[in-house]
Amino acid sequence: MKIVIVGAGSIGLLLGSYFSEMGHELYLLTRREAQAKALLSKGITRIMPDKKEVVAAVNATTQAQHLPKDALWIFAVKYHQLEDTKKVVQHTSIDTPLLFIQNGLGHLKWMKQLENERLYIGTIEHGAMKKNDTTVLHKGIGSLNLAPLNSREKVTEDSFPTTYENFPIVWGNDAEFLVLRKTILNACINPLTALLQVKNGELVKNGHAASLLQKVFEEIMDVFSEMKPHLTLSDVRQLCEKTGENYSSMQQDIQNGKKTEIETIAGALLQGAKERGKEIPTLATLFKMICAIEESGET
Repeated sequence: MKIVIVGAGSIGLLLGSYFSEMGHELYLLTRREAQAKALLSKGITRIMPDKKEVVAAVNATTQAQHLPKDALWIFAVKYHQLEDTKKVVQHTSIDTPLLFIQNGLGHLKWMKQLENERLYIGTIEHGAMKKNDTTVLHKGIGSLNLAPLNSREKVTEDSFPTTYENFPIVWGNDAEFLVLRKTILNACINPLTALLQVKNGELVKNGHAASLLQKVFEEIMDVFSEMKPHLTLSDVRQLCEKTGENYSSMQQDIQNGKKTEIETIAGALLQGAKERGKEIPTLATLFKMICAIEESGET
């Protein structure tokens, strides 16, 4: 199978490493020519939690027009980078399957403007950290969760990669549920790790951090009560433990002076609460603190 991955950050490199190892014909679209050249010459190095290294070959380019249309295209980009991908999408055909890996609620609304007939949402619960242009640390093994944007679409097994060792792929048929669940998980974990500048695991090890984690979760679930049968505080804690040695994407963004996804994660939940006539006060405070850091020019 041919697979194109747009974006060569931690998630793009992690996905690319596994798909290449599975034997798929892999292409990576990077923003920088230097990274494309490095990937072509060195491949992707994945360092597993047990320190084992796996090297996978990859085709890499900065030119979307050189990529095959008869492939699965995976967009591993953040919400605020989606507008830049419109030009990339123009190099696909209407029946090219497009899969968007997301952290918050913003992707769903944005995707609905696309004319492509085969659109999919993905959430990833692995811990990953980019070490350099060609190396990714697999810090915690989770799952890749997928769903079609149109719940009526039937997914055939030959259209997508299948589960692989240390890389389970789980299919669902409700994209909205999938995205909301991931957004809640991220809203509980990412702002706290970014503000405290700690790894995910510290949120369950540190008593004060654990108390804040629980408070945020309970306030969110009071608003989105329909998720109570599907998401528990234990699930959140288990994700923290599973990715315990990983720094969240928001923590890494703050650390590296980059724009975060606070709007599409916490901001989207706060807006949803407002529409229901409710509030999530602790999350609202964390949201304002992250926004203050960004506005101060530190990101």
